[in-house]
Amino acid sequence: MKRLINRAGWWRPNLRVLLLTVLFLWILDQIIMAVFDHQVNGEGTFRLKIEEKRVLEGYLEKIEADPHPKVIMIGDSVMFGSAARMDDQTIPAWFHQYIGDQSGGEMHVYNLGLRGLGIADAYYLLKRLQKPENNIEWIVYNINTGWFTRENIINRPFILDLHEPESIPCNRLGLDPPPARDAEGWIQDHIMDKWKLYHYRYLVSHWLFGKPLIQRLQDEANQLYNQTDNEDEEHIYDPWYEKEWDQRFAGDWKIGAIYHGNTQWQYFEYLLQLMKKTSSNSLVFFTPRNGELLEKYDKVDHQLMAKSKQTIRETAHKYGVAIVDYEDLLASSYFSDSIHPLPEGNRIIAEQLAHDMRRLLDHQGNRRTEP
Repeated sequence: MKRLINRAGWWRPNLRVLLLTVLFLWILDQIIMAVFDHQVNGEGTFRLKIEEKRVLEGYLEKIEADPHPKVIMIGDSVMFGSAARMDDQTIPAWFHQYIGDQSGGEMHVYNLGLRGLGIADAYYLLKRLQKPENNIEWIVYNINTGWFTRENIINRPFILDLHEPESIPCNRLGLDPPPARDAEGWIQDHIMDKWKLYHYRYLVSHWLFGKPLIQRLQDEANQLYNQTDNEDEEHIYDPWYEKEWDQRFAGDWKIGAIYHGNTQWQYFEYLLQLMKKTSSNSLVFFTPRNGELLEKYDKVDHQLMAKSKQTIRETAHKYGVAIVDYEDLLASSYFSDSIHPLPEGNRIIAEQLAHDMRRLLDHQGNRRTEP
């Protein structure tokens, strides 16, 4: 048998094939990085559709490597643009269009909105960018009062992987300590992740199939067994008045209250302090709401809401962060549901943000020039 193997030459590596394979993989890596660079262009159009540590790390590294002055727009699904089908229809993308001409293209805008991004999530995400050399001119954050009543402190645990495990207070966040890194994990971190095709495999899968391959296979399996898709995902781009809401708004719950002093609130204060330290200018805006839909089902405690918003305002001012109220900014026709704006609603919010940020800068300038 050994003689046959030797005669066939199976044991001898073909140097030409090996070199061509390595060259092919290198070229593939360069193509992946070129596409990624093209998408992350500072125009607010790149969205974190793949919620995975390596994609997020790569995005943050691109932001840090950008020498231009930057606007970081961070928040939940509203900032992400869940009801906007196209990447250029989100708040950050519209905002870049409004400020692009005024800044001569110098000011770059980045969308750090994530679906389900809670207050503590936003804190740990922004903390990754806390470096003076990052040249962040503005940080804009949308606050939804509903986050203050959530039980889960961390909603996107993969964000914590951006930091050293010992720096994360797991007990306080209600999380189990991360397992010790084994040999397989070390190989993955120091060898496999150097290969861009492997490193960005979820992102490449999204480019090719519109979603990660494993999710696509699961969707096809669900369809095969008549387990149909999520209605919210199907109809998120449609206006709210074309949908049925009786079941979703059943019950006697109302929005408006916040639990002042709980862990969510403490992280809100940490986030305000971090915004002030990380950027020259900071702005928080109250997320717009579909008043017509909420009033139809009597889902707002207006007295509690007014009190909660006043507490949030006072706290933001205490830390030197500007805050504006956009809760009633949009007509109900601009919503997909009770909170997610459609593309035209995103455009109006971006226009108002550009106006308010100019006003704040003018006010600061006037104060500096006063005798």
